[in-house]
Amino acid sequence: MSDFLDKVKGKVDEGISKISSKSKEAIELAQLRNQLRHLGKEKEEKINALGRLAYDMLRKDEYNEQRLKELYLHINEVDRQIVNVEEEIKKVQAMSASEDIGIVARCECGAGITANQKFCASCGGDVKAVTMQPSAPQEVMKRCSTCGAEIKETAKFCGKCGAKQ
Repeated sequence: MSDFLDKVKGKVDEGISKISSKSKEAIELAQLRNQLRHLGKEKEEKINALGRLAYDMLRKDEYNEQRLKELYLHINEVDRQIVNVEEEIKKVQAMSASEDIGIVARCECGAGITANQKFCASCGGDVKAVTMQPSAPQEVMKRCSTCGAEIKETAKFCGKCGAKQ
């Protein structure tokens, strides 16, 4: 009887530990997404400021390339920060995925699928199609020379900042 209780206690402790880990991950992801939202707003404000500055310069016929470049460089720095936060989010999600013991695939709804499941526990969908799908071949990636975003090796322009590669 004590062995049974020890096993139950072990499983409960394991469950609590897993819940605690998932809670920490959820909080970290929420903080990173909040930071990403703030950076997006900051970028939008700076782009609007750049537009206002260009408009005022053209209206007054007082072109000042240095002021425009300074503002552009600030926007570019925000772009780099956005890329860093997005990469941090991917790392947290990857760590979470590696902690999901027994998960062999993900359903279309995002729920983890174990080897013995026939239906998704979250949405009820048939998981045969999900687990049988071959994984897509990995594409060779490189970093954007301007903002640092990850882009395809064959890309001529960055999908994040539009810079020519």
